[in-house]
Amino acid sequence: MDLLDASMASNDSCTPEDGVPANNRDHEAFVESKPIAESTEVDFTPVNDRINAAMLAQHGSESLLSLLHPSTLRCGSPHNLRRNRLKKDASSMDAVSDSSPVTDHAKRFYSVIESENEKSTVKITSDSFKLKCQPKELKNLADKGYTQESDLAKALSTLVPKLQAGISLLKSKFLDERLDGLKQLEILIEEGWSYLGIGRDLTYELCDVLRREGGLDELINSCDDETLPYEIQFKAAHLLSRTLTVGNRDHLAKANALQRVVNWAQKVQKNRAFCQIAIAILECLFKHSKNTCMLLIKMGGLDVILFSCRSLEISILRYCSKALANLSIYGGYLCRCEMIKCNTPEWLFPLAFAEDDSTRYYALLAIAALCSSKETEMAVVRSGTLELVEPFLQTHDPLEFGKHDAEHIHGQSKEWLGRLLRFLPSRREEAQSLIAFHFAMEAGIRREQNKLKLFREIGAIAPLKRLACSQSKLSSRFASQALRIVGEDLPDKLSPRVPLWTNENVICWIHQLGFSEKILNAFRECQVDGDLLLLMTEENLANDIGIHNGIIRKRFIRELNELRQTADYHSIDSPHLNDWLYNIAPEFRRYTYQMLKARVSLKVLPKLKEDHLLKDCGVLSGIHRLLILEAAKSISSDVSNSPSSPVACESKRNIDVFISYRRNNGSMLASLIKVYLQILGYSVFIDIEKLPVGKFDENLLKSIGKSRCFIIVLTSHALDRCIGDHQCNDWIHKEVAAAIRSKCQIIPIIDNFNWPQREQLPEDMRDLVSYNGIVWSHDLQDACINRLCTFLNTSDRLNGQSCDAESECDSPGLTIVKPRQTSSCAVPSSAVTDEPLQ
Repeated sequence: MDLLDASMASNDSCTPEDGVPANNRDHEAFVESKPIAESTEVDFTPVNDRINAAMLAQHGSESLLSLLHPSTLRCGSPHNLRRNRLKKDASSMDAVSDSSPVTDHAKRFYSVIESENEKSTVKITSDSFKLKCQPKELKNLADKGYTQESDLAKALSTLVPKLQAGISLLKSKFLDERLDGLKQLEILIEEGWSYLGIGRDLTYELCDVLRREGGLDELINSCDDETLPYEIQFKAAHLLSRTLTVGNRDHLAKANALQRVVNWAQKVQKNRAFCQIAIAILECLFKHSKNTCMLLIKMGGLDVILFSCRSLEISILRYCSKALANLSIYGGYLCRCEMIKCNTPEWLFPLAFAEDDSTRYYALLAIAALCSSKETEMAVVRSGTLELVEPFLQTHDPLEFGKHDAEHIHGQSKEWLGRLLRFLPSRREEAQSLIAFHFAMEAGIRREQNKLKLFREIGAIAPLKRLACSQSKLSSRFASQALRIVGEDLPDKLSPRVPLWTNENVICWIHQLGFSEKILNAFRECQVDGDLLLLMTEENLANDIGIHNGIIRKRFIRELNELRQTADYHSIDSPHLNDWLYNIAPEFRRYTYQMLKARVSLKVLPKLKEDHLLKDCGVLSGIHRLLILEAAKSISSDVSNSPSSPVACESKRNIDVFISYRRNNGSMLASLIKVYLQILGYSVFIDIEKLPVGKFDENLLKSIGKSRCFIIVLTSHALDRCIGDHQCNDWIHKEVAAAIRSKCQIIPIIDNFNWPQREQLPEDMRDLVSYNGIVWSHDLQDACINRLCTFLNTSDRLNGQSCDAESECDSPGLTIVKPRQTSSCAVPSSAVTDEPLQ
C-alpha cells in the first residue's frame, strides 16, 4: 500500500466497535482486495484515538489493518478536539518498546495528522510498508479484547503483571525509569478502557491494583514536586486524572489530599496544559460525596473551575462543563446554593453556548440539576441558560449522541445514574426532557453491553413510565424511547388536549397516577370529563368525589396543577392567554383554562380587579393575583407600540445591552461578554435561535428598540456578508441598521477584525465605522470589561440610570474600576487605545 489519501472526519462519533470486523468474510474480502490506487480518496475516521494507540502498541499490524477496514471508513464533521487527542496519542506511542515498520508507520500516521492542523485531507506514505495478515488472525484479534464475550479474569491475568512492572518503575530513583513507568501505565489504563463491554470493570480493577501497590500515592506526590522534570510532572498528573475511580477518589479524600489538589490546581490554572488536567481531577473528585463537594468549594475548587470557564480551549471547557455537572448532581442542596452565590448559572451560559456538543450537553445537565428547587430555580431562569436546553434536544438524537464521544461508550456509573434519577421529577419541563434524553442515551449504551437490568436496579422504570405519559412532547418522547429499548411496555399515551378528554381518558390518567380504585369509581360515577377535571377545586374533591384524607387531596391537586400547566389549549385559546401567563411564570399556566372560561382576553386583562381573579378565575394565591395585575398594566402600552417601528422612547428602554454577533466565530466571545455583564447587574439580550419562525424579525427589532446599548462583536470577517447587501438580507446588517435607527449607544468589540472601507457597506449601516470600539484581549479580559463598563456607564448617566458596576464583583478575578466622568454623549476617543487597560 503505497499511498492512502484519507479525508479526516473528526467528530469523535466513532465507537470502538466501529473498528471491529462485522464478520470474517468482510475481512477476507478486504485482505484480498487490490491495493488502493494513488489517485483514490478514502473518507477515514480513526476509531477512537486513545484506543488506536493502545491497539497499535499491543497488537501491531493486525490492529492497524483493522483500522483500515471498510467498517471504519466513514464521514464526519471537523473537530479541533480530536487533534489534541491525536497529539497526546502520538506521544503515548513513544512508550512502545519494539521497533517495527508497523510501529514506525503508526507514529508517522499520528504525526502527519497533527501537522496537517486545519487541512481536511491528509496523506500517509510508506514505500517499504507492507501488511501481511490472515483473516483468522484478525478474528482472533477481535475475540481477544474487543467483544462483549471478553473474559475479565483472563484480561486481568495479562494486564496486572504489566501494571505491577510499571509501578515498580514509577517508584524508581532514576528519572528515566520513572518516565518509562508512567508511559507504560498510561498505555495499560487506556487499553483497559478500550475493552468493549468490560472496559469499565477492567479499568476499575487495574486502578485498584494501582492504589494497593502504592502507585496512586506516587502519582499524587509527583504532580506538585517541582524538583522533578516537567514531563514527569505532566504525565503523572495526566495519569492521576485517568485513574480516579470510586476507590481512588475515596483514598484521596481520606488521605486529606483535597487541599493539596486544590492548591496545585490554583497554582497551574494559567498553564493551559496543566489546567486541563487539574480541572479533570476536580471533575472526578466532585463525584465522591456531598461532604467532599462542600469541602472542595470552601477550599476554592469551584473558583478554579469558574475561572477556567473564561478559556477558549475546547478541551478545558469540556472538563469545566463535566465538573460543574458532577458538582450539581453530587453536591446536594447546600452545594447548589453555594454555586448560585458564585454565579455558576451565568458561567454555564458560555459552556452551553459552545460549539462542542459534549461541552454544551454537560453544561445543560448542570443547569437542569441546579433548577431542581424553588430557591435556586429563579437564579437559573435569570441566567438565560435554561432556554438553551430545548434547541439542543431538538437537534440531537440520544442514540447517536451516545456514540459521539469516547467518554460515552461505557456509560455513566450506576451511582451517577441513581443520583441523576432524583432530578427526573423536576419542576421544570426543560430539566425533565434533558434527563429523559440522557436515560434514552444510556439505554442504547447498556443494550450494547447487555446490562439493561441496571435500569430496574436503580428504580428508573416507574419514573420513566410516568414521564412517558406526560403532556410534555420532548419528555414523553425520550422517556418512551428509553422504555422501548429496556423492553418495557409503554403506558397509554393521552392526548395533550385535556379539554377534549372523555371520562375514559380521565380515568386512565388517574389510574396512571396510582390513586385507589375507590377514587376511580367516584370519577366514573360522576362522569368527569376533561372540562370538569380542569375546573375541579379541592372542595369538589372533598364533597363530591369523597376524598376526605387531606394529604391525598393535596397530592391530587398537585398532579392536577401540573396537568393544567402542560395541557394544550390551542383549540380554544385564540387570544394566546396561555403564552401571556407563561411569560409571567410557567406555573401561572394553571389558571389558563378557568380564565378562558370566564371570557378573559388580553384586552380585558388591564381592566381586571383582584376580586375578578379570585372569584371568577380561581386564582387563590394573593401573590399570584398581584403579579398578574402588575403584568396586565403593561399590556396597553405594549399593544400600542407597532412591531414594525423599532424606535422606542428612552423611558421604555428596559434592556441595558443587546449583543449582536456572527454565529460561526463570534458566539463564544458574545456569550462571555453576556456573562460578565449579567454578573454586574446589567440586563442583557442575546439571540439564542429560540424565537419561533415568523416572529423572529418582529421580536428581534423590538428588543433592539428597547435596548439602551448595542454591542456588536466584530470577529474575523464579521461584516463580509454585509458588503453589497443592499436588500438587507444579512442578520448583522438588519441588527446594526435597527440599532442606528433606534439611536442606541453602539459599542463595537473588535477581535481579530479588519474594518472594510466605509463605501463598501450599505448606506443604512455606514455610520458603524465611526463609532469608537474596544479591542478585545483574551489574556486581559478584566481590563476589557472595565473599559466596556466605562462605555456603558457613560450611556447610563446620560439616560439618568444608576449603575452598580462601581463595586467589586463576586466573580473570581473580576473587579470593575470606577467609571470615568464625561459629559458628552459620544465615548471619548482618548478612552480607546490599541492596548487594554493594565
